[in-house]
Amino acid sequence: MTDLREIVYKTCDKYADRKFIYWEDSETKETTVITFSDYKKKTNKVANMLYDLGIRKGDIISTLIPNSLELTYLALGVQKIGAIFGPVNNRLLPDELHYITHNNESSVLITTEEYIERVEQFRSKLPYLKHLILIGDSMENTLNYSELMQKSSENLPPEVEINADEDPAFIVYTGGTTGFPKGALLTHKNVIRDNEMVLSLEPGQEIPDIFSDGEHHMALVVNPLFHVNALISSLFLSLTLGGPFLLVRKFSASNFWRWVEKYKITNTMVVPAVLAILLKVGNEKNYDISSLKSIVSAAAPLPVELRSEFQSTFNIAVIPGGLGMTEVSSGCFGWEGGPIIDGSVGKPLKGVEVKIVDQNDPSVVLGPNEPGELILRGPHVMKGYFKNPEAKYAVFLEGNWLRTGDVGYFDNDGYLFLGGRSKDMIIRGGENIYPIEIEEILHKYKGVSEAVVIGKPDKIYGQVAKAFVTMKPEYQATEADIIEFCKNNLADYKVPVEVEFRDSLPKSKIGKPDKKVLQEEEIEKSKL
Repeated sequence: MTDLREIVYKTCDKYADRKFIYWEDSETKETTVITFSDYKKKTNKVANMLYDLGIRKGDIISTLIPNSLELTYLALGVQKIGAIFGPVNNRLLPDELHYITHNNESSVLITTEEYIERVEQFRSKLPYLKHLILIGDSMENTLNYSELMQKSSENLPPEVEINADEDPAFIVYTGGTTGFPKGALLTHKNVIRDNEMVLSLEPGQEIPDIFSDGEHHMALVVNPLFHVNALISSLFLSLTLGGPFLLVRKFSASNFWRWVEKYKITNTMVVPAVLAILLKVGNEKNYDISSLKSIVSAAAPLPVELRSEFQSTFNIAVIPGGLGMTEVSSGCFGWEGGPIIDGSVGKPLKGVEVKIVDQNDPSVVLGPNEPGELILRGPHVMKGYFKNPEAKYAVFLEGNWLRTGDVGYFDNDGYLFLGGRSKDMIIRGGENIYPIEIEEILHKYKGVSEAVVIGKPDKIYGQVAKAFVTMKPEYQATEADIIEFCKNNLADYKVPVEVEFRDSLPKSKIGKPDKKVLQEEEIEKSKL
């Protein structure tokens, strides 16, 4: 089977003179255009740069970088020497960053001036780290990315043997109900088959040139490349197809419609929170947005009302992005040309096997319209978690079936409808939050007796974190005190938006705080 390295070479040669990536500088608004030929040279230089530093097959290259051209070069450049690309969420705080870069045994960490202060707080605690590379001005005890790239060769890097079935291409961390993130290992085969299934192609089938029709095509990528959604379903899919896209540092409500007009954007993928924000701000400057034909909404549930209101307001089709998760290389459900059913995430992509099973006894398979837990398997399902066999055994059933933690049912026509999660998780604007991470921080606050966190319904983000706290009799605290403490210890998107103090919390039959009762209370409040 082919691997990512071969696909990069083949595609860049096939479409050498085509424009691939448009990058708009967030400050100057100036545009840089990278052709496929340019991209081949840049990724060659990345591979040779790392090889010259002693990086070899299987070494992990972590990046703490916002969306940028450099990040795209690194993502697929490391594949050319068989190294593993490990993008890290740049919204995390030093303790969280340290855990990931230590846990994945990073050989190289590449970051920018914006994040170097965070890195310096834990750099000395990374025993596996060989090199810290800085994008930007030179600093003491770091290697300068620009200088290294300038010295690096554009020629093909040294050959390396890659087993697409077994060798990881990406390691992407996902939160966990245990409180510790886990590194999902995605092989070359996982990533390639995921894209083939999205395109309804058989394994190894030649990818048609859909951009040779003479029509204007331009995608917009606003989602962060440290998530599989943008990494695989935007960057790698665009490369595979030979199509162009505009890459921006991050979503901006004030710039979104300007980007659409300036670059004649035809399609994009966003989280539902972006749709809600765009509805709120409108198109006050009356930009010409007629080129934008469709938006895929992904990474979080899409409310039916939000989709309907957005489509009627802007006359732009909104396509529910189906079900996806890090462990399955991005996507596993879609529409494949069929009708879009409100409230559903679609049908399984070709090549994905699915079942709805009893949550308490997964050996019991349920029929249509019977709710249970979704399990699935396929060639896009991860190899496992990095050096964490216990976590792998916890999510894989016999026969390599992956427990998704999603609860739902299939209707009589085979469409999947989701109704919640068996796992304790909050999805805030496409970012997964595991309450136990917040609860552990809350319990470190002096005087906290009990603390639980649930997902509170939110019109913009879908869900946000809310904490319920009881204090020991001799202690007092304010909501502002607790929130400030969380801000100092958690990434911003994990910080509870509300803290409710109670004398006691509802308990289950075994004496544990009953989150279900609290969740139902919040849902009822949201209806008022």
